[in-house]
Amino acid sequence: MDDRAHYAVDDRAHYAVNDRAHDGRITLTLEEKYQLSLYEKVTRLSDDKQIWLVKNIETNEIYVRKELLLYNFEVYAQLKEKQFDNIPKVIECVEEENRLIVIEEYIHGKTLETVMEEHGVLSEENAAFVIRSLCDILHKLHGNLPPIIHRDIKPSNIIFSSDGVVKLIDFNAARELRAEQNEDTRLMGTRRFAAPEQYGFGQSDPRTDIYALGITFYYMLTGDYPDSGKYAGKYYDIITKCIQLAKEDRYPTVDELRKVIQECGTIAGSNKRTNDLHSELAPKRKLAVQNRFYSDALDFIKRIVQFALQPKSTDKQLALGWRRWLPVGFRTGKIWKMLIAALGYVIIYALCFSGTFTDADNAAYTGFTLWAFRIDALLMLLGCVELIGNYGGVMDRLPLMNKSRLLYMIMTVIYTIVWCFLIISILALVVS
Repeated sequence: MDDRAHYAVDDRAHYAVNDRAHDGRITLTLEEKYQLSLYEKVTRLSDDKQIWLVKNIETNEIYVRKELLLYNFEVYAQLKEKQFDNIPKVIECVEEENRLIVIEEYIHGKTLETVMEEHGVLSEENAAFVIRSLCDILHKLHGNLPPIIHRDIKPSNIIFSSDGVVKLIDFNAARELRAEQNEDTRLMGTRRFAAPEQYGFGQSDPRTDIYALGITFYYMLTGDYPDSGKYAGKYYDIITKCIQLAKEDRYPTVDELRKVIQECGTIAGSNKRTNDLHSELAPKRKLAVQNRFYSDALDFIKRIVQFALQPKSTDKQLALGWRRWLPVGFRTGKIWKMLIAALGYVIIYALCFSGTFTDADNAAYTGFTLWAFRIDALLMLLGCVELIGNYGGVMDRLPLMNKSRLLYMIMTVIYTIVWCFLIISILALVVS
């Protein structure tokens, strides 16, 4: 998930300091050198980046030191001055010889990426809580003058701190919104999470972060990306609106996004406190194993109720989500997939409606019994295809399907077998 791509540095924001070398490079003042000397390197945190864990020799407190070649000084200067909540506090930021040296708060905790590696995907309620928490952080950043756009929201940049708070880190790709600029002059972000405008198709603005929130929301629920088609739950339309290619079609602000998520998640338990979420993600597995059967049964009933009581989407949202109801193979709109799927469906229909069936004495069935067998075979095969293909998100609404990828595959096989057994049982009743 770390395929970061950086390009030409047209918009690096330099900040004048008192002492410059004759070749134009910025050198440190004596005061800046002294301030940096207070932080002793303890260990290197990254093999491919200039990031260290450092200790203040006067207070013995631990901080992080970064040396950045691609950066926006104005952003770090704003972060140092404003000290926004739930992001690392910037202690020092100085330029030296075309690099930026940053000393910032060290946040104890685990990244969302690590939590998912250890415990699997998040429930809808927990994922929604994380997005709402990020909206609260971005509300202050986007409301700054000028607005600060993060531009690299992803699971590895989201931390559950040791005191149970959702925090947003890594502002290396961040920039200020410039009203006079029409497009970004470089890409700084992460592939899959970066919005189209970060590739030069316009200027980044608050809706750029909303795009990344949508991708992150989907990733928390499935461990995959939206083009996988693995999720069609109650937040599907919200996610789809977040990740529209055109900025104008996304939510205009994080406040509006937070509001629709809150309205969609009005069921009991959707307003969990941060420390409850943190404790749920902590490795306390024995109690969870003991109550798994009851939890999954209640979750199954809750999902049915949610689906039945879910308010109708607006016409625009329905237009965004209609593809989920197309047959398996036709949802992506890719020609080659649709051709293969069409061929597969033709073969299934041909085999079922031209097939002959015999009894134990090898006598061929005819009339009503023959057609009952043919229709039964058709329903069985089509049902298996649609179940395995998660038609309409039906598999997401069954118990044990959101625990892990391995369990998802196992339960898909089990549910497919159950479907076949059900169809055969119905046939036995019909022809008996």
